[in-house]
Amino acid sequence: MKVKLRTRKLKNNISSLFLELYEGKDSEGKYKRSYKPLELYIFTKPKDITEKNFSQNSLALAKKIVTKEQHNYDLDKNGFNRKNKAKSNFITFFKEMTESKYDSKGNYGSWTSTLKLLIEYAGSDVTFEKIDTQFIEGFKKFLDNYTTRRTGNKLAQNSKVSYFRKLKASLRYAINNNIIDYNPAERVQGIPEEETIREYLDKSEIEMLVKTPLKPEILKKAFLFSCLTGLRFGDIKKLTWSELENFNDEVRIKIRQEKTKNTQYLELHPQAIELINSFEKKSKFIFDGLIYNNEKIKNWVIRAGIDKNITFHCGRHTHATLLMTSGVDLYVIKEILGHKNIHTTQIYTKIVDERRKEAINKLPIFNSIF
Repeated sequence: MKVKLRTRKLKNNISSLFLELYEGKDSEGKYKRSYKPLELYIFTKPKDITEKNFSQNSLALAKKIVTKEQHNYDLDKNGFNRKNKAKSNFITFFKEMTESKYDSKGNYGSWTSTLKLLIEYAGSDVTFEKIDTQFIEGFKKFLDNYTTRRTGNKLAQNSKVSYFRKLKASLRYAINNNIIDYNPAERVQGIPEEETIREYLDKSEIEMLVKTPLKPEILKKAFLFSCLTGLRFGDIKKLTWSELENFNDEVRIKIRQEKTKNTQYLELHPQAIELINSFEKKSKFIFDGLIYNNEKIKNWVIRAGIDKNITFHCGRHTHATLLMTSGVDLYVIKEILGHKNIHTTQIYTKIVDERRKEAINKLPIFNSIF
């Protein structure tokens, strides 16, 4: 089999990327082909540096997928034997994955909770060959019926979503490491997510925070940097000076996202550059010594006179909303945020729609209009 990268022109100067798989010839000597969409897009004719970088990032990721698809096929063709790996302990594997998330404090807690629930559901002696659709459906029902010992309450809907996604993520990782041949979770429908309010700050509220002191100041700078770049806490914490580079008279960073593992180029806002330049190069890390603390963020927001439930991650929501309200193309926002799926980005259109409704509702009511 040969794997080729192809493009298909869509509307509005956008082209989609997909794989064309050549699977040999049929009895009549014609090539057998199949196609695999990638949910990746490029600008057909980039108009500026932002669109050009967007397209470069999408193409780079697509080429990695091509290499991986070809590699996996070649392994199977050469009779790669995974039977021994399939007999290895899944819970041990999941524990190792959990420990690898330790530096990502919020994420680590979710992985730890999932591990405890998996052990409570199936015990500690679970091999990969026991992980089938029945096992996964069973875990899904287990989460649905689970009640906590401390309160006797059922799990919140989005907690169930998070725990179930951790199981699915671990199986995707097992696929990528040639431990299992297929992912049985792909045949199981996910748990529906409950729509939540995504808090964000507007321009005036950001300016209020700038004027309000916060100690340690590095936490304040990191949050404002998130508002200016959309980067997650984990990506900001591990950002190094060596990842800064000049390109076409612009400063950008080359970063591998902690959550998605995707590599992307991100142009920096002038004030983001100014913020970075306020640090001395005492370490390879720009935000050296940064510690996650949502309580301090919340108290800071209250002291600034802002009545919103703001966490560090709201800096990312703020950046996305500012881009959306400034009229930036949805596909460009998808690339900036590093979303794998455009549907994730479209959530922010709902926020903008709500802002428009609020704006209309603020118009005065007149005594008479005719």
